[in-house]
Amino acid sequence: MEDIAMKYDGYQVGIVIKSLRIQRKLTKEGLAAELGISESTIKKYENGERALSITNLFKIIDYFKVDANTILNVAESKKETSIDSRLELMDCSKKAYFQKIFSEMLDNAEMLVS
Repeated sequence: MEDIAMKYDGYQVGIVIKSLRIQRKLTKEGLAAELGISESTIKKYENGERALSITNLFKIIDYFKVDANTILNVAESKKETSIDSRLELMDCSKKAYFQKIFSEMLDNAEMLVS
């Protein structure tokens, strides 16, 4: 089976975050206040200078009401790189393991973004 790795593209993630922020008519400072993170962190995300932490990824997902594929710029047409498609390629034990982890992350998402 071919190993398909999803590469993190900070520049593209930054474009998505900036676009979502502008759609909401927010400044970097305003978004930072809404998310409870620094304005410089928002600036670094938007410029692709810093990778998203899992905590801030969840904050952004929750605030903008989008999924991780949207933020991480995984196109619907690129099924081979979507999270669901990657899970489908795993053997049953690995798939169950990651589904459990994702489930726990989602169950704990409120604590992460509070």
